[in-house]
Amino acid sequence: MQGETSPAPTPSEYGLLLGKLWDPEFSDVTVYVGTGRQEYKLHRTIICAESEYLRKACKAMKPGGSPHRVELRNIKPAAFDVILKWIYGCGYSVPEDYEPSKFLDTYTAADHLCIHSLKEEIMHQITTTIQMDVVKNKATHDCTIQNPIHLMWRFAQVSTSKDFDVLQKPVKQFLALRGVNTEWVKGMASVKDNHNLFNGLIIDTLQKMIFSNFCQTCRLGLTYEPRKKCRGCDQKL
Repeated sequence: MQGETSPAPTPSEYGLLLGKLWDPEFSDVTVYVGTGRQEYKLHRTIICAESEYLRKACKAMKPGGSPHRVELRNIKPAAFDVILKWIYGCGYSVPEDYEPSKFLDTYTAADHLCIHSLKEEIMHQITTTIQMDVVKNKATHDCTIQNPIHLMWRFAQVSTSKDFDVLQKPVKQFLALRGVNTEWVKGMASVKDNHNLFNGLIIDTLQKMIFSNFCQTCRLGLTYEPRKKCRGCDQKL
């Protein structure tokens, strides 16, 4: 059964030129998205330029055969709408409240479709936001992203080791801001299906922060015991 056809975007969303490109009259591939098979009439040249997955899917189609069709059953239409805005040149903005459930679907869809540029953009925006909180020296309750460790933990759960470098950028920022709550780490460690990717992000990031700021001789002087003053400026801790 054929699903609902996705409505064309308005010129204000995509601009006049992109609105014309979306016109089904000039499309040459149909993509069915989600379990309801929502229909999108798209353009191979455009979607294949950004997505390695779609490029391979379109390449497998035989010239002169049946109409070009691609099935994406595991992707939600709402996430695919965001993906298309990125592919068709309209950029991306993370949700203002940074609620993970609102954009994890987009991130996993971008991962499935091998759109690495969008994944990097999502992490870049998160990193920039955390950096601004650090610069402004905001208290936890005033931060734009109040629980960055939980946010990145959620991302790590839907990622693989190939995303290590991309995910580490925002992790570096929130560790520099306020570190990781010990009780939270203990709780995570007690879970049987512990996520090793996230553990690796925390361990490696902390290690790099120490190794990039202290020589080997000074590192030997570091202790686990808490100090009353900062080692660098003698300010009270």
